[in-house]
Amino acid sequence: MKIKAGLSLNVMGDEFVVVADDPEVFRGMIKLNKSGAFVFELIQAETSKKDIIDKIVKKYDIDEKTASDDLIEYIETFKAAGLIENE
Repeated sequence: MKIKAGLSLNVMGDEFVVVADDPEVFRGMIKLNKSGAFVFELIQAETSKKDIIDKIVKKYDIDEKTASDDLIEYIETFKAAGLIENE
């Protein structure tokens, strides 16, 4: 799985916003909370799903099942928005 090239995560006050350098890649913007931004950056770095889950567990002190469910939800959200290139 990979975030499309040309997308960047920007901090605007207390919010995180995904925008495209080129409107042909993605039009609009997506607002993310801190955990969404954390997951976005890990996917952008092409981290494996297992590693992402492990990092979520460690950072947020939650169980592996909850971390996995949260990751699946973020992936579906990113797919629906057209941010993910492939999986």
